[in-house]
Amino acid sequence: MPPLHPGLPSHRPLAIAHRGGNTIEDAQRTIALGCDLIETDIWYRNGHLELRHKHRLGPLPILWERWSLALAINQLKLDDLLDTIDEDSLLFLDLKGEEEELGPAIVEEMRRTRPGHRIALCGRCYPQLDAVLGEPDVTVFYSVGEEREWPEAWPRLEAMPWPALSLHRKLATPATMDRLNAMGATVVCWAVNTVSDARRLRRWASPGSPATISPSCANWSRRATRRWRKRRRHLPGRGRPEACPERSVGSTRSPAGR
Repeated sequence: MPPLHPGLPSHRPLAIAHRGGNTIEDAQRTIALGCDLIETDIWYRNGHLELRHKHRLGPLPILWERWSLALAINQLKLDDLLDTIDEDSLLFLDLKGEEEELGPAIVEEMRRTRPGHRIALCGRCYPQLDAVLGEPDVTVFYSVGEEREWPEAWPRLEAMPWPALSLHRKLATPATMDRLNAMGATVVCWAVNTVSDARRLRRWASPGSPATISPSCANWSRRATRRWRKRRRHLPGRGRPEACPERSVGSTRSPAGR
């Protein structure tokens, strides 16, 4: 089997807690359950690195997502989360918005507070990631949630020495996986919320390639957690996956919700 991505854990599949670091409580639960990466949504606003999935309503102190509203009070910042998690935890930050300063600002904050600590970044605004591609201790995943994003994503993936992709489950087709397997890409999928979803996607990964599909999970119940741990030994190319924390709101993350 070709070498695995040097910036990621050395087993497959990986288990990523989708939105697992958006609150301190979720991060602590994610760590306790043993997930490999803590996916966290991050925005750049007025020089601050805010951790949230909701959008800001212009200059107003209001956050929104679909039909949900909340006050933007005491927003969790990246340094708050770093003060809480242990040194071994690997953050998987999902860059939001279109501010091209976001990627470099994250790298600068990590060097200030956790020098030498590795971090993974993903996002669908590619210039944010282009700005930090090749930085030491930074693993970049380009994200694709719609078919129209492929023309921008493929050339970037093909130019990477270690291609890495974050992909919506609906786009993980056998033909797409064949192409990703051929380039030796590392692939993680989001909107993978059941054991059966994870098993189905894993069958499409080539056993001789590091392009193994790893689940980015949300809203797994504790019952599903136990089932994942019990069945993981039957997954092709099994490694050391763990289950992800249950969430209180929502189960399937569509591209709009991501």
